[in-house]
Amino acid sequence: MPLFIHTYCMHGIEIYASTFSTYLKPLKFLINKLLRILQNCRLQTPVAYLYREYQTLPINQLFILQILTLVRTYLFTEIMSYLKSIEIILLLIALFIAIAPDKKNDLHISSV
Repeated sequence: MPLFIHTYCMHGIEIYASTFSTYLKPLKFLINKLLRILQNCRLQTPVAYLYREYQTLPINQLFILQILTLVRTYLFTEIMSYLKSIEIILLLIALFIAIAPDKKNDLHISSV
């Protein structure tokens, strides 16, 4: 699917693709018609072929892909922030261990 068409289809897909299929039917019909025109195919051409040629997915599968992508992004950033905090804690522990043996006798200040 050309980039400008793909951009319009993906815009807000999380919201509009979760609606009733009767509301999506005109949009699906329009996209299929557009794919047929762009590929110069007959009406009898299977829809799966049209999508395969442009390496895209129908709206319902694009919706699932987008939701899974959002979940993956969220989980990845959460895991990375968790790992980053663990890394910071480990660096602080390593710093404390590196400093502690040298300063173990200086825990109490003898004079002010």
